Amino acid sequence: MAAVSGSLALVLAPAVHAAADVKDPFDFFVADEYSYDDNLFRVPQNLSLLDPTQVDVEALPGRSEDDYINRLSAGIDLRSDAGRQVFNLGLKFDDVRYQRNDDLNYRGGSGVLGWDWQVGSHLLGRVTGIYDRTQASFANYLLFDRDVVETSVYGLELRYRIGSRFALLGAGNVASGDHSLAVRRDQNFDGETARAGLEYRTPSNNLFALDYRTSRVEFDNVPDFPGVVRRDYDEDAPGVIAKYAFTVKTSLEARAGFLDRNYLDPAARDYSGETWSLSASWEPRVQLQFDIKAAHDLRAYSDAETDYFEVDLLTIAPIWKPTEQLKLTTAFTWEQQDYIGNGLPIGGLSQPLDGARQDDVQSVKVKLDYSPRDMLAFAVTYQLIERDSNRVLREYENSVVGFQLKLTF
Repeated sequence: MAAVSGSLALVLAPAVHAAADVKDPFDFFVADEYSYDDNLFRVPQNLSLLDPTQVDVEALPGRSEDDYINRLSAGIDLRSDAGRQVFNLGLKFDDVRYQRNDDLNYRGGSGVLGWDWQVGSHLLGRVTGIYDRTQASFANYLLFDRDVVETSVYGLELRYRIGSRFALLGAGNVASGDHSLAVRRDQNFDGETARAGLEYRTPSNNLFALDYRTSRVEFDNVPDFPGVVRRDYDEDAPGVIAKYAFTVKTSLEARAGFLDRNYLDPAARDYSGETWSLSASWEPRVQLQFDIKAAHDLRAYSDAETDYFEVDLLTIAPIWKPTEQLKLTTAFTWEQQDYIGNGLPIGGLSQPLDGARQDDVQSVKVKLDYSPRDMLAFAVTYQLIERDSNRVLREYENSVVGFQLKLTF
């Protein structure tokens, strides 16, 4: 599920935390993050002037366009090695409170499970589980109510080695997403994916592979009314993958394929086209690293799963670590999003979703981590996002600044 898995990555990436270090297999941590968001609901400037049917956020009782947010977290990271078995578990619990829009307060969290195992010299596999519960972004709706989204992915991957170079791959997963807000429950989905492939590893451990993925995604809460188009679909995606390390400090990962999506309702727009991604890592100095990614894909945000778009993406992420205690991480991202036009009508938007919509999204994120002691860490984060669109109600600009204190035991 390229769209489903891609959008889950957008949601879960900030929430997934590293498993405990091999030398310290169990960690317990508590953290408190205090941030300021100057455009919490991701609304365009002069909203009511752009569309008289809309109401400015500040005019609504108990609503403020900007807000201070406190996120108190606690969790554990666990790693266990037993011969050929490696077990990882990460759990995090969040209590999130808004100072001005206090009815948005919620309790959330995330969980990550990984179990790598091997039987004999030929058969090995991995069991994975990812769960996340968080407040949905307001970027895709002009709705100002709390919507807590629960997303999950559970999967199994098997490899059977043929000699020392080749391996057969079989994998599958199930994914789901559920919204707490009634008006968004037509975005609830359930998906199943199966994958098969053939891998070849060189003596220097570079990888070349052929794979084939097939998926089915269903939106069971879409109302069965006359004129309402169902968004359930089947999808097939053959592809090739290459992972190549030129040197210890320079590596490349590439994927190219073709995606064919067929909607079960003939009134929906089918899609077919090439997809590709390219990721490179370069470490010119011990303290300096560059991660670069470019991609062309079909994706959707996890809070608007039926509204798919074709995306061209470029991310440049320099990482500077002058000392063991200090690290500066930056990320510059550019996205061009061309919407397919299969989205459902969404409450609060007067403009219909259609295939002519085009968005350009630019973002920059800077994070400074400082760890004066093994158990103590500070982080300062700044993020700026600008979205331009040919649909004026989709445009917005917002910035978030935050400070975090974390204690690990």
